[in-house]
Amino acid sequence: MRELKFRAWYNDDMRYNSNRVIFDHYAPRNAVIMQYTGLKDKNGKEVYDGDIVVSTWHWTKPHEIQLPRDYYDFSEYAMDDEMTVIGNIYENPELLSERDNDSELWKEKK
Repeated sequence: MRELKFRAWYNDDMRYNSNRVIFDHYAPRNAVIMQYTGLKDKNGKEVYDGDIVVSTWHWTKPHEIQLPRDYYDFSEYAMDDEMTVIGNIYENPELLSERDNDSELWKEKK
């Protein structure tokens, strides 16, 4: 069973804290709450919903992590030991827009 952890995007800042603080303090203030996937990237960084990742195995261009409705659909991420978190959709949205334009910008963020 994966550990239940959350973070919040609030006032242009990513907030990491206990689950109680996230839900008691940030959720009522219309913060965006993101859940930990239970996975870590190849550098040991925790992967959250909304993170942007690249991989030599599965995604060669930036890809947004989205928690699926069915946890078993998440197995494709779990099998990827080359996945690297390069940002998230709130602090680094340009990574996805540049990916769609086939730019080389994202390679600088690796």
